[in-house]
Amino acid sequence: MDLSGWDAIGAAVHHPDGRICEMNRPYRNPFWNPGAFLRTLARMPLGRGRAGFHLGDDDYRAGAPVVPVDMSSFVGLFLSRAALHRAGLPDPRLFIYGDDQLYTLQMRRAGLRIGFAPQVRFDHDTTAAQGKGGVVLRPMWKVFYMYRNALMAYRVAAGPWFWPLVPVLLRKWRRNGGDYGPDAALFRTILDQAVRDGLAGRLDRSHDDILRLSRSDAP
Repeated sequence: MDLSGWDAIGAAVHHPDGRICEMNRPYRNPFWNPGAFLRTLARMPLGRGRAGFHLGDDDYRAGAPVVPVDMSSFVGLFLSRAALHRAGLPDPRLFIYGDDQLYTLQMRRAGLRIGFAPQVRFDHDTTAAQGKGGVVLRPMWKVFYMYRNALMAYRVAAGPWFWPLVPVLLRKWRRNGGDYGPDAALFRTILDQAVRDGLAGRLDRSHDDILRLSRSDAP
């Protein structure tokens, strides 16, 4: 590949059966891109706001060009040595979920260039269930990391729009409890702690504390 003009390259991530893996679909930050912002607003009443700023299926087609993105998954992210030197290493306290969003958004904010290359293909053998509100996480301790880290990523992405956005996110996320059936109350308990820590920028809560909160002894 001709890598001139790029500091990092993100891969096209598919399920083993060939479907695009939604959890790894790159996006352009709508708060930095007026076109993506307007497309997102137009689709929100239809419940399809996400499609306004994530790459479309056409971007994955054979022969499609490399396109710039603001967020790329860690599944198949290639960094130049210069980019790694400037961006540093991901924060291990994030542990799981959203660490790639934060890292690549911060890369872009520092002026580094990330390209999505459909010809670089990764298979992600995941069986994560999809509910009405998105991925349904099991075991339950994963809920804490997903939402705490997502809130911190939104702070970077939204900038001055972050605080007006928070009530919208919280209403949406609390509705996701319906995807957890009998664990809906536990989901909301974990979510509330994740939100408190995310708003405070707190990353020092131990995994043992999170296991106790989620009533789990899973590793």
